[in-house]
Amino acid sequence: MIGTSSQKLELVGNDNTMTRISGDDHDGTYQLTGTLPYGSKQGVWELGDEGPLAIGVNDRLGNQRLYVNDLDYANAYGYDYYDNIPDITKTFVNTAESSSVTIQRSWTLSSSTASVTFPANTVVTKQEGGSFAFYQMVNQGFEISDVTTDGLSDGTVVVGKVKIGIPGLNLSFSKPVTVSLTVDGTYNDKTLSIEALTEGAENWANETSCTVSDGQCSFTVSHASYFVAIVHGSGTGVTDGTVSISTGNGADTGTILNYSTKKSAKKKLYFTLNGVSLKKKNYVTIRLGGKKVKVVSAKRSGNGTRIGISFKYRKWTRGNYNLSLSYKVKNNKHWSKGSFSQSDFLSII
Repeated sequence: MIGTSSQKLELVGNDNTMTRISGDDHDGTYQLTGTLPYGSKQGVWELGDEGPLAIGVNDRLGNQRLYVNDLDYANAYGYDYYDNIPDITKTFVNTAESSSVTIQRSWTLSSSTASVTFPANTVVTKQEGGSFAFYQMVNQGFEISDVTTDGLSDGTVVVGKVKIGIPGLNLSFSKPVTVSLTVDGTYNDKTLSIEALTEGAENWANETSCTVSDGQCSFTVSHASYFVAIVHGSGTGVTDGTVSISTGNGADTGTILNYSTKKSAKKKLYFTLNGVSLKKKNYVTIRLGGKKVKVVSAKRSGNGTRIGISFKYRKWTRGNYNLSLSYKVKNNKHWSKGSFSQSDFLSII
């Protein structure tokens, strides 16, 4: 329990093995299941937090690994530390509905979008009253086009966004909850405005602000909501992380690449960013799936910019890779910045 209780729990799969729920033999997601004893506390529990934990895995070739939750023990005996398991989920919820949930000690709900840290003894309640299922709490990205742009002024550029809470419900927190939102490092040392849109609201409203450090925009809130971090450009219009990308002149946007372990695995792609006219490649920063790639060219093309990128993809994990792009332009001696993204820009199979 994220609090004062602990409980021994044996996790098993089918025939005492892990159960693969997605992927293949080379790259998959596996699941173990277990049952808490009757009468266990409702709320959020953390795997292996207060006692010993060992997870043993082996493959069809007989290779074995043992993951333990004690770093000193792992180092002393040559085992692996279980925090190093990729994308391991260490928290789970005793699923029950309640009118309030007390998080008895500090707990962080993490995702690739943001980390949300609840201080000890935070009480979560539904603002309208009544019971709710805390296990449905989310920390995830969203598209502004799915909600509304009302309340965001012209020239607003959204550089980060996160949805915290339970869809359809307004939740409040008894203590300030810290949100660390991931944004592009080009905004380091910049102050961003934080706007919020509560469930059922028709307009965005100012919440607070943050100063970016190491690509993190950190701020505190007392309620769940949609949150965006914004900067004000110069007439670029509200941007919600989407961009119109065309593939003319031999471009192969949406390319599918085969997984490779070769050092020579390298690819060059070209695409057109419509509606933005850039002069220099140095004014553009691009990432694929969070990995920074080299911009080899940026040339004006009609009312947009023809951009070329080059990257090595040796041992990149199979899956889809989103493109994120940030840029700066100078108009009448004034600089403005913009940020866009394109889902599933690249796939590795």
